[in-house]
Amino acid sequence: MRPPLLERHSAPSIAVAGGGIAVVASVVVSYFCIWVTGFQPSNWPFIITVTILCPALIAPPMVYIYAKALHEVARQRKALLESNAKLEEALGEVRELRGLLPVCAWCHKVRDDEGYWNRVDSFLEKHTRAQITHSICPTCQSQEFPAHIPKG
Repeated sequence: MRPPLLERHSAPSIAVAGGGIAVVASVVVSYFCIWVTGFQPSNWPFIITVTILCPALIAPPMVYIYAKALHEVARQRKALLESNAKLEEALGEVRELRGLLPVCAWCHKVRDDEGYWNRVDSFLEKHTRAQITHSICPTCQSQEFPAHIPKG
């Protein structure tokens, strides 16, 4: 599939083409009006000058501004689609725990939806994308391993 016109051509080239089309259309319409109304040949130089200069001066800036605005809209749409894709990807990675989480007051195991009691670390690894590592806090170290506390 070919990209849209605005992605294949720049705003200035579209403005030049639009100005050319405007001049040709203006000449055709003016010639038709002259033919219908029957103007005198003495007015032809003025009529031809106005017929060519007006669209040649007015159309290109108007077409340029319009094409530039459409380019900006296309650029912002592309950025928005990329941003939405990133957000969708991030949303797909989000897993969160909701509601009440039953925890044993004594051993701190967590009850899952099937009624089984699991260790907190295995429960979190199963229900989130977190990877659990183990260590020992200073309080537990001083209570459980008092001989291994560094002096200092």
